[in-house]
Amino acid sequence: MIAIALFLDRIRRELTECPQPVMIDAVRDAAREFCDKTQVWRETVDDISTIANEFEYDIEPPTRSRSVAIISMVHHGKPLRPKSERELNDLLPNWQELTASTATWFVSDTPELLRLVPYPSESETDAIKQVRLALKPTHDTDQLPDILHRDYLEDIGYGAMARLFRIPKSEWKDLGLADFYQNEFMRAIGTAKLRAARGYQNTILQARPTRLPGAP
Repeated sequence: MIAIALFLDRIRRELTECPQPVMIDAVRDAAREFCDKTQVWRETVDDISTIANEFEYDIEPPTRSRSVAIISMVHHGKPLRPKSERELNDLLPNWQELTASTATWFVSDTPELLRLVPYPSESETDAIKQVRLALKPTHDTDQLPDILHRDYLEDIGYGAMARLFRIPKSEWKDLGLADFYQNEFMRAIGTAKLRAARGYQNTILQARPTRLPGAP
């Protein structure tokens, strides 16, 4: 994790009058939106122990983070497939009554709660392994994940400046620049979302050059 203050260099150059606490809030909010929409921040969390005849389990995300989505997990060496309640109702109307030694699917009602289908017939310590989550920073963190600083520093800056230039009654308010940086931020989100979906291997993405408002 990296201190949010280390994300501020370019913002300081653009917004010399803006107080640092306001910049930090903007960077944190931009990072939360970026991670929420792209799922670029992913971590493997602790294994989950199963309890006989219990189908609902909490997932604990790492410190300074909240879960955005459950990406994958394995039960007895078998990858579990995500399903919605509607899909399971169509496939197996009695799915909530099924039990087995190994689950086949999981239902995620919230990003930090899952239901195993069929539910376990026996208790087992650390039975669910390789639990992979997409994460976003908490609303009060003072640190952000390394990947945002390493790979998306400029993009997070776009999102922060889009917010800062839109602050009402501020000395630096500039809706033209706010719109410009918002467009850059949304374009970066689209690119990062595609990159996360494809994985980092064999992915060639090219951003379209843009101009600042009023530039020739």
